[in-house]
Amino acid sequence: MRACYAEARSERRHRGNLTLLARDDGSDPDLSARLSNRDQLDRAFRLLSVEHRTVVVLVHYLDLTPAEAAERMGTPPGTARSRLHYALIQLRSALEADSRLPARGTA
Repeated sequence: MRACYAEARSERRHRGNLTLLARDDGSDPDLSARLSNRDQLDRAFRLLSVEHRTVVVLVHYLDLTPAEAAERMGTPPGTARSRLHYALIQLRSALEADSRLPARGTA
């Protein structure tokens, strides 16, 4: 994890190579809607800083508590909770802004 932070600091504009995969539980038969949602979430996720992406992945994808995520990140628990809070706000606003745009190919 420290190597990831060092790499992010060394690059001026860091774009992660994290690909979000949708769960295939068979409950959503509409493939185009699933792909659209995944693409929309991926675009919003790329807007986050490395620190914000890290805490979101640790808490929401690896099911760690914010305190456990803070320990793994080497930050105080309050910092991890704050980063998670602001990351989720930024994700929500990016998703809402994206949903207000007209669909591609229509006008």
